[in-house]
Amino acid sequence: MRACINNQQIRHHNKCVILELLYRQKRANKSTLARLAQISIPAVSNILQELESEKRVVNIDDESQTRGHSSGTWLIAPEGDWTLCLNVTPTSIECQVANACLSPKGEFEYLQIDAPTPQALLSEIEKCWHRHRKLWPDRTINLALAIHGQVDPVTGVSQTMPQAPWTTPVEVKYLLEEKLGIRVMVDNDCVMLALAE
Repeated sequence: MRACINNQQIRHHNKCVILELLYRQKRANKSTLARLAQISIPAVSNILQELESEKRVVNIDDESQTRGHSSGTWLIAPEGDWTLCLNVTPTSIECQVANACLSPKGEFEYLQIDAPTPQALLSEIEKCWHRHRKLWPDRTINLALAIHGQVDPVTGVSQTMPQAPWTTPVEVKYLLEEKLGIRVMVDNDCVMLALAE
């Protein structure tokens, strides 16, 4: 039996759509966002107002506007949290830091690792995060993990990892969020690499 979507879930979904559009467009006005999201301008205004109060988007004056009323151009807030993007297997970690606008910061890294146990794998991920945290100590750096194998993106559990010497599920998201005190997003490596492209 499937449940209906409540207003809070719809609002969350719509905020995600607007944020995705702003990431893709880099900057857009309300009418462009309304057209692309296929919702009304007043609905876009409400969503942008909420995102602005959360400091996730900013509004700048549009000097090039020559007709009508302009409420400016919207873009992702550049001072938001950064993300350390990791592609994780039991034998390697690829990593790249991205700022709030998802522009790369620092150099891409490829690291050979030895993770004979789930705990060793988590430890390698933590080491990588701590190393980048030291490079940018004034930034909050969240994690986005592309995990090799079968992953439950809702719970953040790595269910199976074909190259791994272990067969038990690993609660990657929960354990890292608890230990590091940051937000962690986890999905299958194919899904995350497609998103990155």
